[in-house]
Amino acid sequence: MKALARLAALALFLLGTAAQAGELTDLPRDEPLPIRVAIAIRVIDISQVQETAGLMAARVELTYRWQDRRLAFDRVREVRAQRSLFGDTAVAELRRIWHPAFDVENLSGAPRHDQLGLVIEASGAVTLVRRLDASFRVGIDMASFPFDSQALDIILTSNRYNAHQVLPVHTAADAAHSAFPTRLQSPLWTLSRLNVRNTVYAGWSGAPHGRITFTLDAERLYGQYLIRIFLPFLTLMSSTLVILWSTDQTMPLAPKGALAFTTLLALVALSFTFESNFPGSMSQSTPIARIISTGFLYIVSVLFLNMFLLNKDYFLARRAPLMFAEIGAYVRWALPLGVLVYWTGLIVRAFV
Repeated sequence: MKALARLAALALFLLGTAAQAGELTDLPRDEPLPIRVAIAIRVIDISQVQETAGLMAARVELTYRWQDRRLAFDRVREVRAQRSLFGDTAVAELRRIWHPAFDVENLSGAPRHDQLGLVIEASGAVTLVRRLDASFRVGIDMASFPFDSQALDIILTSNRYNAHQVLPVHTAADAAHSAFPTRLQSPLWTLSRLNVRNTVYAGWSGAPHGRITFTLDAERLYGQYLIRIFLPFLTLMSSTLVILWSTDQTMPLAPKGALAFTTLLALVALSFTFESNFPGSMSQSTPIARIISTGFLYIVSVLFLNMFLLNKDYFLARRAPLMFAEIGAYVRWALPLGVLVYWTGLIVRAFV
């Protein structure tokens, strides 16, 4: 009889423990719905932005805070004010208790590093910290490259619980905790501001679900590109001035044509170099791509002008030598100046 009583007591204890464990994984019943989950973000670093792939490699720290009175404990009896768990211990505890289970919507592939930390206060306040080193899908607009600024998003969604059950919020305390570095590992970008936007979206059942978007305003450090892009290009284009301003005595038509074709081939090689070193600079509609395209047309125009308008042996030039000389003198400075003004306009427009 005593053995049966002990087995019955053990069974009741195990059932009670299982029931309690099952209740801990459910939505907190003692908390008013929706459960407000305060979310903060700390951007640790951005190592790379891949424009053509639309990816941002970054290390971020996400902090979630919510209240669950079922986890409260007596600090005097346990002789501590909070329970702190890290790594695998935190993962095991999260399997035992309820947590909001927010997903990073624009996460690309598996994180390179994913570490969890969990703090449970004696009052039942829970803080979950997730540190991620991962790639995030971002939208990139290259229309003003290299004078562009980009909005780099990190999007968190509540796919498991709708907005009537769990609601993401960003409080003043979260804003104070959120931060971003002024200097990044990537030398081509700097961050100027962090914006937060709360929205809802329709889930698979049609119910509204919460979404919170952290947007980093990133500005490209275009000074890094000036020498590497514009100086080689302008140096190459200076050969057209030699073609335009050299007389037939110092440089006949044949060497001028050879120089023009050499400049064209060099410009082709330069455009491939730009695309290789700065992906997207030539394959997308950027000011650099438009400037290079105009450069091809400009070189061909200089070649044809020397073959006809500036060629004294051309039969029309022999009939009206004074008129052709006057037009040629005007074209020699008007053509390069007009092209330079157009290029400058493209750059100024990229700033606006």
